[in-house]
Amino acid sequence: MRTDGSSAILAIIDSGVDIDHPDLVKNIWTNPNEIAGNNFDDDKNGYVDDVNGWNFGDKTPTPVKDRHGTHVAGIAAASGNNGIGISGVAWNARIMPLDVQGSTGNIKIENVSDAIIYAAKNGAKVINISLSSWSKLSPKDIKETISYDYLKNALEYAKSKDVFIAVSTGNEGSAFSDLKRWKGVGDLDRTLSTYPALGSLFSNMASVVSSDSTNEKAGYSSYGKLASIAAPGGDTTKTIDLFIPGPGDTGKSEIATVNFGILSTVPVGTGTAQTTIAKTTKSKEVLFEGNYDFFQGTSMASPVIAGMATLIRSAKPSISAQDTLAILRAGATAEPSLASAVNGGLTANLYKSLQIAQKWTGAGDLLKLEQSDQTPIVNLKFLTDGPLTVKGTTTVSRSASFDPITGFYKAIDAFGSVYDGIGNIVRPGDRNYAAIALNEGNIVSSISGVSIGDEKSTINQFSLTESTFLAPYAKVNENIWFAFKEANSDTFAHFKLLGANQFGLEDMKGGGDLDFNDHIITFAVNTLA
Repeated sequence: MRTDGSSAILAIIDSGVDIDHPDLVKNIWTNPNEIAGNNFDDDKNGYVDDVNGWNFGDKTPTPVKDRHGTHVAGIAAASGNNGIGISGVAWNARIMPLDVQGSTGNIKIENVSDAIIYAAKNGAKVINISLSSWSKLSPKDIKETISYDYLKNALEYAKSKDVFIAVSTGNEGSAFSDLKRWKGVGDLDRTLSTYPALGSLFSNMASVVSSDSTNEKAGYSSYGKLASIAAPGGDTTKTIDLFIPGPGDTGKSEIATVNFGILSTVPVGTGTAQTTIAKTTKSKEVLFEGNYDFFQGTSMASPVIAGMATLIRSAKPSISAQDTLAILRAGATAEPSLASAVNGGLTANLYKSLQIAQKWTGAGDLLKLEQSDQTPIVNLKFLTDGPLTVKGTTTVSRSASFDPITGFYKAIDAFGSVYDGIGNIVRPGDRNYAAIALNEGNIVSSISGVSIGDEKSTINQFSLTESTFLAPYAKVNENIWFAFKEANSDTFAHFKLLGANQFGLEDMKGGGDLDFNDHIITFAVNTLA
């Protein structure tokens, strides 16, 4: 559908990137306002000769050619269809390499903060941060701790500049983290890495869990309900046998054994990735002239999301950083195996997310996903149960002799299913459905309890954060009507989808005049924030 991310600048905040690597060199960002080698700060941004980014570790314009940063950059945006090596997610993205380690071997939060501000000031629309800095603090505590003020301010500045940020959750997810797990709460929810912890507080950030080749959480990956989405992070402990064509048209195929790690760029000549050719002879062959290697980690999963975000933002200039996070989640696939590892059990689906992005008209597009005559619902599953907020209005108009009271309740799927008090699924038509669906804690109060005069209308504002579906209901005299006929005493569906995000009520038992205009409820989204 789309491979071109050239209209968005992608900043890689990491260790240094080999900007001369043959699979990266054409995609390296060039500062249009800086003249190379004149030892002068031409654009007066405080960085001398920052033609291709900056090395914040050594305070120079030249990045250290490091394996980690180069590998991350290749996953996100290595050149595609060029006859060599690999293809990144966003083939033609402009990579802004920002080295926060340099030759020091240490990564300081101050350097990361400066790099975030540099990226935002110099036009980056996407940032990837595949770093960890561990602290036994809650997200709120981390945000409020004085030592993190500089980082917090940098992230707030990036948000103000409409920059989307992908961060890795960290690789502390093995037996160590399981000791901290309690009632399905993962290590990311209790003992947190600074960057994903702060990510759970900013609506322009996605914290990324690593999935393995079976679409389960990778054993090493940190995880939790605060995480935004999962993506492949590789598993170098698993291998597979492949048939490799021999030389020429008649060359005999060989069996090669390769592992399930993520293959990406490393500094030229440093690659050690090998494949075992012809298992009977056990001969070894270095792949791709030593310019590539297999890695695993959430550091590899995060640039998958950063590359996807670059393609999404390249598809339509009007797509904001918050829109990008919502589109990533709206297009993602819900995997039961990831339910306890990431919010909603969502794993990245580039095809579906790009489908949404390329038809984008605004955030209202997301509310209508999965709407149909059988499923007259509002889809809020793209929300994160956190800072990402959808804001807008509902307009309710009445043309009825009765006085219906209408509203919306939370459902776990598009077919109106709800949870009872002990976590059992209750479906329309099941015993006590009405009482469970309309219990006080399940009704969305800001858009419920609406009663208006005949031939009148009213507008209510909403601001919603919970990842859920919303289903309409009406109370008419002694009757309670739902959109799902199985839940109604007359087995008639009393709500009809009149158009995208618009619902009509038929308030009379048995269907009445079937005009579905007794209450007409229309959702209009103003923004994602």
